[in-house]
Amino acid sequence: MTAETVAEYDVVLCVGDTTFLDYGNIAAKKEGYGPIGKGGNGLILFSNSIACIDCLIRLLAIALPESDRRGIIF
Repeated sequence: MTAETVAEYDVVLCVGDTTFLDYGNIAAKKEGYGPIGKGGNGLILFSNSIACIDCLIRLLAIALPESDRRGIIF
């Protein structure tokens, strides 16, 4: 489904993130989770977002004040 959704765009970016949720200090959450990192106990969350270049450029044009654009042409 993702490939079909982005097929109309020439270029898309896939931005990924890995977050370690450490529940080692929460006694109620110790059961059911596995080891993570350096002795932690919890889970690892992998998330991805997909964005088209045109959409990002439009968002930057709205979000950045003109003084922060540093030569970026929109």
